[in-house]
Amino acid sequence: FMRQPGNIPDVISVLNALKQLSVLNMDKPLVVLDGGFFSEANILAFMHAHTKFLMRGQLDCKWILPELEKVYDSLAMPSNMCPADPNMYGITRRITHTFESQRQRTRGDIQQGDTVYEEHRIYLHFFLNTEKRRMDMAALMSDIQRVKEQIEGGVDAALFSATERRIANKYLNCRTYGNKMTVSLDDKAILKETRYYGCFVLASN
Repeated sequence: FMRQPGNIPDVISVLNALKQLSVLNMDKPLVVLDGGFFSEANILAFMHAHTKFLMRGQLDCKWILPELEKVYDSLAMPSNMCPADPNMYGITRRITHTFESQRQRTRGDIQQGDTVYEEHRIYLHFFLNTEKRRMDMAALMSDIQRVKEQIEGGVDAALFSATERRIANKYLNCRTYGNKMTVSLDDKAILKETRYYGCFVLASN
């Protein structure tokens, strides 16, 4: 445990800590990081420092989501079950990604502020937690059903909370025939919303 100045980037504080830990002969550690560290700049910093990392990624990242789509349909195959947890399934993809960064200092023909492009190999470990998916699905469907029953019961929409209005607008189809209103679930919208429930990704070099 150590204190560091608050005005330095998080990734630099980690690398500084690793330098101090080197006295314990931890010359090749694996750094495990939460999603708050996930950015191309941080990934590059660890790669430039030749430091191994395992980092929680963001599924909606423009270069990660397409890779998830490639394996999504086979993610929950029995052969991809994690031996230690029958609720967890995983697939690893090795990709080459082009990272973009801004040069901090002038060096050679590259000037400070120039955009630099680098290709690096990176591993994306995609996981599906079926138990979390089931629980999140149940929670959403319970909320949708509650709002549906309120609308069918004649509750004034003006009395709905912001969350209830969002649920009604996004997941329910309301049709009025004379004095009668029918309410049905928008299956397409619900399936789109819940497609990645229970999924997460870890990025590593």
